[in-house]
Amino acid sequence: MSVYAGPETTSSNLVFCIDFSNPRSVNTTTLSVTDLGPRNITVTLTNASNNTVTIANGYAQFSPAGQQIQSTYYNISNTYFNDIRNEITMELCVWSANVPDGGSRLVSTRTTETGSPIGYSISNTGIGVEINSGGVWRTTSYGITNGTNNWIHVMQTTSNTNNVVITYVNGANVGAMAIPGTLANGNGFLIGRGFYGGDRYPVGRVSYLKVYDRVLSSSEVRQNFNAMRARFGI
Repeated sequence: MSVYAGPETTSSNLVFCIDFSNPRSVNTTTLSVTDLGPRNITVTLTNASNNTVTIANGYAQFSPAGQQIQSTYYNISNTYFNDIRNEITMELCVWSANVPDGGSRLVSTRTTETGSPIGYSISNTGIGVEINSGGVWRTTSYGITNGTNNWIHVMQTTSNTNNVVITYVNGANVGAMAIPGTLANGNGFLIGRGFYGGDRYPVGRVSYLKVYDRVLSSSEVRQNFNAMRARFGI
């Protein structure tokens, strides 16, 4: 007799994956994190002496003393992310406990006023999207419910071929934004640190981050969400 274990996440073209619940990916004692993807991209713990991050219960908890006070974060820097910026999907699950200026960016590709082919921010009632294409920042926002103090599953697909970025929240397409022009470079990700007119350190949790080097379909997005939703009670 077989037992149905639920859907599996798609693995085709998955190039980067860290999961704070997976012992192959994280060491809860040293706080070190290992990429489970095929490229073995380095994840660097930064400002560790500030001791503002803990790993337990399957997630990393970021607890900075203040949104502009230098705190512990993870830096994932690799030029490969620039190579795939034109067709890319980002997937993450986060719990934002506060909303710093410009919205909570627990996972961020934006570290300056320029650059970043993808990006999001979460507020209490909405999710913001920010893309740099053709040398211009293009921003919009979509309404969501329970944006903070709840687990939120976010997927963002970016296609320079179709000139569109589509944002999904909890498996649902919440909106698409046109992105004319060439996408800006994207050399990596930050976890636990964002940027909005300067460094911002939000309070909250990150469970995992995945990056694909292609645009996932809406059915694949829904598949990934259904595979993970029970874990987060969404």
